[in-house]
Amino acid sequence: MGHTLLIVDDSATTRAFVRRTIQLAGVETNKIHEADDGKAALRLLESQPIDLVVADLHMPVMDGGEMVRRMQEDPALREIPVLVVSADPNTARLQELLLSGVVGYVRKPFTPEVFRMALQKVLGDVHA
Repeated sequence: MGHTLLIVDDSATTRAFVRRTIQLAGVETNKIHEADDGKAALRLLESQPIDLVVADLHMPVMDGGEMVRRMQEDPALREIPVLVVSADPNTARLQELLLSGVVGYVRKPFTPEVFRMALQKVLGDVHA
């Protein structure tokens, strides 16, 4: 059974790279949605069933941290796992996010292998 994913990043290039890496990792997907900020992601999450959110932290309009906070406040969204993909070096912020429901963190720039391992940890069924 395929997964429905949401990639949230203000960079179209990064979204395309993440999408391609997900495909190369062998993740069976039903659909991959995209949003360019946290606010657009929340709108999409309210209207579409999503199995995993892959999100950047630094975005205009609403950043990834605020998006995660709002997801945790909503009973319908709090169970959706979030994998953060960011270049943010702030370890205190990362620890706060991990305590608030983020299931993993991949530092940019990343290799497809590192991203695949993070996906495998979250989804558990990434093919070799």
